Formats: sequence, structure tokens, C-alpha cells
Amino acid sequence: MDIHAVATLADVSIATVSRTINHIPTVNPHMAKRVWEAVRELNYFPNTQARGLVSGHSRLLGLIVSEITNPFFPELIHGFEDTAVENGYEVLVSSTSYDPDRMSVCIRRMLERQADGVAVMTFGIEEPLLKQLAERNIPLVFVDIGPERPGISVLKVNYHHGIRQGVQHLAALGHRDIAFVTGHCGYTLPVLA
Repeated sequence: MDIHAVATLADVSIATVSRTINHIPTVNPHMAKRVWEAVRELNYFPNTQARGLVSGHSRLLGLIVSEITNPFFPELIHGFEDTAVENGYEVLVSSTSYDPDRMSVCIRRMLERQADGVAVMTFGIEEPLLKQLAERNIPLVFVDIGPERPGISVLKVNYHHGIRQGVQHLAALGHRDIAFVTGHCGYTLPVLA
């Protein structure tokens, strides 16, 4: 099934089908209705990769996490995907498993698929690899730890507030012996100069 079949069934040009599917407001409403009816009848799905080649935007966001099986990540991934889908994006999720070679594969996948932006939720960042994304002006978002430079956003976690809420909750439940366990505190921020 292709755009030609939709155009034939709707009795419009291929350009009209393309403009309708891309929600261009100048399409005659009567013609657009015929196009959408043909799309439904033929169960047609546009080729998003072809659309990306024409527009220069893949409508794909990359998400790199350290370890996909870590219980910390599923809720974050779910929220990221919900927001992406609401805004017309697909998500490509990659897990580094704390392996620099695998991180290289993750970056390569983002570049090959021409991700419009990449969110990085890893620790122990491989600077030279992420520099490949930054050099291509692909917007990057880091969670909590990341370099501060143009084109890169860092979402900071307010640990003080979170810890306070956790302790208050435990105290309200009557707990008095409360311990705090932390991971490695020696992370360094990448430079990506």
C-alpha cells in the first residue's frame, strides 16, 4: 500500500494526499475528507522514514539509559515516551549496561536514525562519544549530571527536598532509626568542549 493507491481511491493528486497527511491547512476540506476516508479504507500508514528524508526531521527522539532493568528507569522511560508521543515523536531507547563499547553502539544508532534530540540518563558518561552528538548540533538533555554548554540542558534533581520528604514520611510512620545509603559520589562532568 502506498500514497499512489490513496490518491487513486480518493481521486486526488499525490500532492494533495501528502499535504493532507501532513496536516497542511490549505487543503480543501472536501478533498481532505476523501483522503482520510481512503486512508482508513486502505489501512494506509505513511512512511515516516521517507517523510523524515523530505523534511529533514526524523520525529525521533533518542533516550540513552545506563541499565534498562534498573527499577529507577521504567517510570522515567514511560513519562518520556508519553510526552514524546503527545508531541508527535517516536522514541528510540538504548541501554549502555555501563559498557563503553555498548555506549558507542547507542550513539551510532542515534546518529544513523538521525534523532532530532537525545536524552541521556547514564552515569559514567563517555565524553568522546557524546561529543559526536554535540558536534552535529543534536540537542542533548541530561538528567542530573551533564556538561553546561549551549545546546545542552541539564535537568537537576533536588535531592535535598526528596530526602527531606522521605525522612518526614518515615518519621510520620513512627520510624526512628533511619539510614541513608548512597552510590558512588565521584562522578565527573564531561567537558565536551
